[in-house]
Amino acid sequence: IVDWCEHLRLLEDAAGHYAEYMRFAGQNLHAMGCFQYGDDNTASQYVTGDPRIHDSSENMLARVLAANDLMFYASVEFICTQRLGRKAPNPEWFFTDREGKNQVSLWANKFRNLNFLHPEVEAEMIEVARQLAEGFKHQPNFLGINWTTYFDGFFIPSYRSTGAPAPELDPLERGYGDLTIGMFEKDTGIRVPAAGDNREPGTVNPAFGGASREPSIYEQRYRFLTSGKMKPKWLAWRSRKMAEFFAKVNRAISEVRPSLETVAGCYLNTTHMAEWKARNIAFQDYLDQWGWNPDAFTGLDGVWLMPWLPLAGRYAPASAAADYAYSWQGNHDPDFYRAFAGLNRRAIMLHAGWIEVERVAANYPYREGWPRPYQQTMMGQQREEMALEPYTQAMIGMDPQMVMMGFTDVSPYVGVEGMQRKFTRVLRRLPWGRFEPVLDTGFDSNFAIRAMHAGGDYWFYVANPGYWPIQG
Repeated sequence: IVDWCEHLRLLEDAAGHYAEYMRFAGQNLHAMGCFQYGDDNTASQYVTGDPRIHDSSENMLARVLAANDLMFYASVEFICTQRLGRKAPNPEWFFTDREGKNQVSLWANKFRNLNFLHPEVEAEMIEVARQLAEGFKHQPNFLGINWTTYFDGFFIPSYRSTGAPAPELDPLERGYGDLTIGMFEKDTGIRVPAAGDNREPGTVNPAFGGASREPSIYEQRYRFLTSGKMKPKWLAWRSRKMAEFFAKVNRAISEVRPSLETVAGCYLNTTHMAEWKARNIAFQDYLDQWGWNPDAFTGLDGVWLMPWLPLAGRYAPASAAADYAYSWQGNHDPDFYRAFAGLNRRAIMLHAGWIEVERVAANYPYREGWPRPYQQTMMGQQREEMALEPYTQAMIGMDPQMVMMGFTDVSPYVGVEGMQRKFTRVLRRLPWGRFEPVLDTGFDSNFAIRAMHAGGDYWFYVANPGYWPIQG
């Protein structure tokens, strides 16, 4: 009993220090890492749903945050569960590509690249969210689930395959198996080429360029769905299925406790920004190819769509990466924000850096005047007023009601807390609603103005998009 009480005291002490840091940084919301990759890597599935104190760091942190009027979401990065991993792999758990191959892949003894549309896979994912809701349902400051998905497919749901050959990195290369096509036909009433439609090998079909042998059924499906008038319907359906998944998650947790919400986090990084620009298309069209068209999320009760933005290209410059400048692409490009501006719930994740990189700093020799987490140039960041740039650009571009940064193995933006407080003092005082641009101001003007009428009052804020002081 003594050891258990000491353990609780240590947990409370650690949680108290973190709550003090959040207060110091001006934050009132925490994204708590609760499920990382699989249930063998995180212990949240063992958190009981009763209101008693128990020896879980997550439970203690939730209580201490509540005592300090701080809110939190439970964060999920899903690859697989032990229950699925113990079974023999079902080929239908994985997306089928245009060549008829199922991308069965293992990482850290977990199946990855799972087809989130498969009922068995979907049920496992929704159960993770439901368990977390059960574990935190008695905490009044618990807001819901923050579910992060990686565009490269590492965390699902995603239509893309992580670790696949280069052609597989195209998001439209996968999804042509019987299960997925059957769902599309049922939902849309559109008949897609089926296996029985194949002619005898060696026959000529002018529809496929007069080839001596017709393509496989999977290639036929790919060509049918990605050409002409059919492609927009295929893309729209994929985005609807993505949005439906998060709606199902939210229904499941709302059954545990009404009013809980689900955040669909779209993890974009430098690679994706460079890919977007290389394709020379609007950012919403780029999202559409991935199955993340924001229009599909419009009107969903209790669901946020939250894009990620890199705060800075902190590691790429040191590795001489040619495209590191794209780290800032989304921060200042109106086309990025335009894609999300129509959402009723607008949120953004400002991505600082991965803790796997940051934690090595403790081994470096001390440098006079350098904060301990930033002991070398590859971990450099903006200073003073420059540190406000990502926050300011987001307010100009999309007027977010919620700003997140850091969870599980993504580090907080340490070292710029003074600038954060300046920003949060404004953000937290703004009324809930939509602030619209005034006088056509924005990224191309000396300062940007957004305003809103609410309850007979007129609210507005002014932001400077440039690198120099402005008086107006």
